[in-house]
Amino acid sequence: MGTCATKISNRSWSPPAHHVGISIFKLMPSADGQHAFRKIFWSPMLTANRLRKVLNYAPTTGIFRWKVSVSSRAPVGAIAGAKNGRGYHQIRIGGRPYSASRLAWLYMTGRWPNSEISYINGKPSDTRWANLQEATPSPNRNRPKRK
Repeated sequence: MGTCATKISNRSWSPPAHHVGISIFKLMPSADGQHAFRKIFWSPMLTANRLRKVLNYAPTTGIFRWKVSVSSRAPVGAIAGAKNGRGYHQIRIGGRPYSASRLAWLYMTGRWPNSEISYINGKPSDTRWANLQEATPSPNRNRPKRK
């Protein structure tokens, strides 16, 4: 695992070697009138090890519980996350929202899914391991909505 480096002004910046993350760059004008890519955001990538340190996942129920206290509203043992407006379960880790189904995939396999996660029974609130499968985007979108 390497690090990413970018040029900001006349200085080089590299994150620590133990951070592997996502960098977002934006084309911005520089002082000399030339355009240059500038780093505007860097976020460490959530790893399976880090996920397993902060959350416990029960594959038979699909429930995530906090292993650490992240706030007074989320003590150790409390169910993590909430449903969003579209019925998908989301969990916020380090200020960033994650889909519970994608976190379940990472937790169980040790890697992020290569594509979308499909719910075998069509219910996005059902994050049991037996109900999750990796799917291409098109079949997921063409699936009839269940009420």
